[in-house]
Amino acid sequence: VKMPGTRRSKEGQRRNGGGSRPHLPKRSASSASSLQRNRNQDVVITSYTTVDSELPPLPTTISRSKSSAAATTNTSRSNSTHRISLSLLPNGSGEGRRIRGASPTSRTSAGVSTACLTPSGTIHKRSSSSPRRSNRPSEGYNTSSETSSPSASPGTTIRLDEDELTCAICLDLLHRPRSLPCGHTFCLLCLQNYVNSCRTMFTCPSCRGAAQVPSEGVMGLPTNTMLAKGAKLLRERQKKSSGTLVCASCETSLDVKACGHCKQAWCVACSAGHLEQVKADVTELRDRLASARDTLSCRAEEDETRFSKLEETIVEAVEEQVAHLQEKGKKITEQVHELRQESQQRSHTLTQDIEKVLASSITTQETTEPKLEEAGRLHATLLRLLKATSTAKGPRVTLDQVTLTLSTPSSTALDDQLEAKDEDEDERHLQPQDHSLLYRSKGSLARLKWGQHLGERPAGVAVNPWTSEIYVTGSDTCRVFVFDSSGRQLSSFGSRGHSDGQFLCPIGLAFSHISREVFITDKWKHCIHVFDTDGNFIRQLGRKGKGFGHFSAPEGIATDRHGNIYVADTCNHRVQILDGDGVFLREVGVVSSETLQDGRRYTKTEFNEPTDVAASLDGSRVYVADAGNHRIKVFDGMTGERTLMFGSRGRHKGQFESPECIVVDHEGFILVGDSGNGRVQVFRPNGNFVRYLGTRGNSRGEFGWVSGVGLSRTLDIVVTDFKNNLVAVF
Repeated sequence: VKMPGTRRSKEGQRRNGGGSRPHLPKRSASSASSLQRNRNQDVVITSYTTVDSELPPLPTTISRSKSSAAATTNTSRSNSTHRISLSLLPNGSGEGRRIRGASPTSRTSAGVSTACLTPSGTIHKRSSSSPRRSNRPSEGYNTSSETSSPSASPGTTIRLDEDELTCAICLDLLHRPRSLPCGHTFCLLCLQNYVNSCRTMFTCPSCRGAAQVPSEGVMGLPTNTMLAKGAKLLRERQKKSSGTLVCASCETSLDVKACGHCKQAWCVACSAGHLEQVKADVTELRDRLASARDTLSCRAEEDETRFSKLEETIVEAVEEQVAHLQEKGKKITEQVHELRQESQQRSHTLTQDIEKVLASSITTQETTEPKLEEAGRLHATLLRLLKATSTAKGPRVTLDQVTLTLSTPSSTALDDQLEAKDEDEDERHLQPQDHSLLYRSKGSLARLKWGQHLGERPAGVAVNPWTSEIYVTGSDTCRVFVFDSSGRQLSSFGSRGHSDGQFLCPIGLAFSHISREVFITDKWKHCIHVFDTDGNFIRQLGRKGKGFGHFSAPEGIATDRHGNIYVADTCNHRVQILDGDGVFLREVGVVSSETLQDGRRYTKTEFNEPTDVAASLDGSRVYVADAGNHRIKVFDGMTGERTLMFGSRGRHKGQFESPECIVVDHEGFILVGDSGNGRVQVFRPNGNFVRYLGTRGNSRGEFGWVSGVGLSRTLDIVVTDFKNNLVAVF
């Protein structure tokens, strides 16, 4: 950064030899102080300018060596230099708040035209064959509307080179830059990873000067808005200018056109050979298609035979099931008839008892003590008969999928109904019962299930909130499968490997509510993969470690509507909260933390291998499945304080055996995958039990090991079974 009144560092003017990447120039003390003095100025993009290399070079007072001049002469005439001009204007200047454009530079025989750059600084983007130009301002005329004299300009202009917009850690353009006290600037995420890797004192990666991280972490370091705007502008410029075509054979760029068949570029000379190759490929494909057609014909005949047998089997099975149901229906009809007769007999008996009591009259004159006792007994008998008649219920027939059940209230149940009081009575007066009834009304058997596409061991599951498509991770196949709501496979993506976008053990899934991205945890890669909804890899977050933003065998993951990410860092026994870029915000469940002199960090948490996490849409509540402790814990999303805890180890209602997955609906109802007990339990927002779905086993309606639970917009419950290799929908 060159500021008026300061000297440039000689090291910044040193040329780069041998094609290696230049080192970032060190910033002088005067430059740093100048930056401190101009904090009240804003960075404003004033112009884009493109200089064609066919034009003669701009006049300059810096002499060039012979080798440099020769290199300039041999530069391809098709190359051009992209420049971006940045101005620092006072806050009070209205002109400094807008972007000013400049026309492309042009030359005339008379010299530099008025379309040339001002004596302001520019950002250069050089090709590998073009020489490094001097950092001194070129002389020309000011095109701004304010004045043509540099001294009359109301603001200050600066010069930035592309190297100064590059992070020295990741060697890419700066992203969310943060500045250290020494003046060097790096990407926010790069600084966070670098701080976590420092075992002793934190030093600047460029100058090795001692630096101190604020108490709130690298987020507390000052933002370099000037470099951020410059990097953003240069990144956009690179995207627009990255369209040069090169022949795939001879690597020339003259008369090159893209082939619509193979998506490669070919020149005129090489296109003829490529056309012959395409013709040969087409001929080969025709032969293969003819062979495939014959094979398909044979398979079609085999399929027809197999499907005919399958239809016969289905018809026989349906007829057998219908006969069984008809037989069971007859038995239930007989039971209903018997119950009806019994009910009529009971009503007749009660009527006779009432008539007998009413027939017994007591005169008002007979007031002796025996008569008073008889009147008391009569009063008690009348009350008992009234209760019996008012609470009597008839038989009820209910249908659960294909299973018919008949239930009748017993006399004991009637008495209990009169005297018992629901422990949730007060709560039911405060909130509607419709949401609870929605879960109670679901059948105990899955209405839909499949698993033939998944291979072995499906893990996590999530439902796309925009399309209702079901995403399932296959921990053994290292792929992510996409199904529609009826269980038909639409697509799949991913593979096994150590490269970007490849998995070792994908587990949890979550969808971003802002960018429509899919976050997938990889347990054995100790990171988070980010894909778009079509399965295209975007980036990777985190790596193995104990520091902030690092993971050890992460499993569950969730998001909120602000774009924050909640990760169950299983083997670090904590839950981390990150922003959408993977920058650490805070952690949940850590009771105490201590950093030793050698840089190692020791923490004490209240979790024992938490395997899943859920969050409310606004991020105010965080729900954690503490599988090792067989409990569910709820925390305040901002303070990290625990507000609710329920559950214990066991097989009864409300008890768990390794609860490994959790999801929360929009009303705050909590669904827990009770993995060891082979069921899904539903709880109210206050932790009170509602019901459970499924049991442990391998038959219909049973689960071997619940590995994932998801909810659709219509509150369909999607469950993955790790041992039985299936997906079930309730």
